[in-house]
Amino acid sequence: MLKQRIQVYLIQANTKWPEYLEDARAIANYIAYHATDYVDEEFIEEHFNGCHAVLKTLPIGSIKPGHEYDNLRNKRKEKSYAKLNIESMPPIVVMDGEIIDGNHRYRVALSKGCTHIKAYVATED
Repeated sequence: MLKQRIQVYLIQANTKWPEYLEDARAIANYIAYHATDYVDEEFIEEHFNGCHAVLKTLPIGSIKPGHEYDNLRNKRKEKSYAKLNIESMPPIVVMDGEIIDGNHRYRVALSKGCTHIKAYVATED
């Protein structure tokens, strides 16, 4: 039996994230690029059809985790993210106050006592 290997890419703390993801394709590409598991980019692109996303720093209490079926907890993945500096983690993706991508990063930020988190906030054009 093959063991699933959890990989979290180490990102330099001085990483400059784009301020703006201009459309659904850019949002889907961002999510797929930073995913540690398979992501259906076409499905994600359809979900964000007609949207763009702006990078913001949000109070962590202003957002909520994604739906349970999209938010399967993986403690090994969280442990890997916990090794990273919070500033070097890829921003999460939020729409209507709910996390669409980044639930593990969100839980790690909570466990580290963070009061704010970087997030791409997706809104309809």
